[in-house]
Amino acid sequence: MPGSGTGTSTPPGPPTREQLFQALEGGLVSNCGSCHGDPSRPSEYPKWMVGPDRYKTITAYSGVIVADVQSSKLLTVGDTVPHSGGPGVAGALRDQVTSWLTAEADALAAAPLPATDTFAVVAGPNTVSLDKTGVAGATLTFTGIVSGDSITFAALKLNAPSSMGIHVVHPIFSILPGGSGAPANDVSDSFSNTDQTVDPGEGAALGDGLLILDVTATIHRPFQAGDLLRVFFSKIEAVAGNPVPDAGAGEGGATGGCNSVAAFTQNAVPAIKQNSCLGCHQGQNPTATNALDLTQLGTNDTAACAQALTRVNLADKPNSDILLAPTGGVAAHPFKNASANYKTMMLGWIQSE
Repeated sequence: MPGSGTGTSTPPGPPTREQLFQALEGGLVSNCGSCHGDPSRPSEYPKWMVGPDRYKTITAYSGVIVADVQSSKLLTVGDTVPHSGGPGVAGALRDQVTSWLTAEADALAAAPLPATDTFAVVAGPNTVSLDKTGVAGATLTFTGIVSGDSITFAALKLNAPSSMGIHVVHPIFSILPGGSGAPANDVSDSFSNTDQTVDPGEGAALGDGLLILDVTATIHRPFQAGDLLRVFFSKIEAVAGNPVPDAGAGEGGATGGCNSVAAFTQNAVPAIKQNSCLGCHQGQNPTATNALDLTQLGTNDTAACAQALTRVNLADKPNSDILLAPTGGVAAHPFKNASANYKTMMLGWIQSE
């Protein structure tokens, strides 16, 4: 009625992602909080439900918010991945979690990826600034070799500024035909498994330090003058030191990167390669890889070392899981026949941590 002052109410919008989480938070606390929300529990219980701001904690935990909702750790642990705490989320709670994760995945897909400015590749030394990605002073350097059908990025290196380290996940090299066309991503997606951290003031090979970009397969013609490139990142961020993400905490209190990657490369890498470990822990067996992820061993030993450190007991090094499991000391581990010198070689690294 005119003049009644009642006005017209605006219908409420859809719930935010945080509101969707808050609606199921109590269920997760009941199901998972006693192990994963208690900071006093042993380090083998990931602390992804610690309060007071559980939404912040859970969304920051690697592997929860992912593009493929069904591969989220919240849905696979206790389902396709064995879980000492019993079955994972189920029933109505699982439906709620799936709806929330879907909203998070949609937001993830809609968010623009951080990227460099466009740049030309020249024969010889090249330097690409990463300032536009949010890490001022960081660069990519490489030696360019342009041959029409392909561009070779030799000695490809990620360089951190002196004031901060840098962490990158899944760099995507793209070509812009004519310099202004829509970016066409490297068809080989060569760095899809890259998850790498470089310390302040340091430089390290990006992946294995070599990219051969198949131009013709990517843009359906050879490279031409005026074509430009751009590098996108699924994630790029400044870090204070060397915390390799998702490395977790070791059994005896390890909190991130290794103290001696060189000792790991010299001693542990050959021991692991010589004893069938990579047949399961390099992605072939999801359960094994979830327990110990060695997918980057040999290409990014900094990340691999940090993952291996999660299975080291720094308070009792000779009784670390990584030593006991392949030598018969862990009944559930399927491989128990590591060579006689496996433990000696591994301790050559572990004792330096």
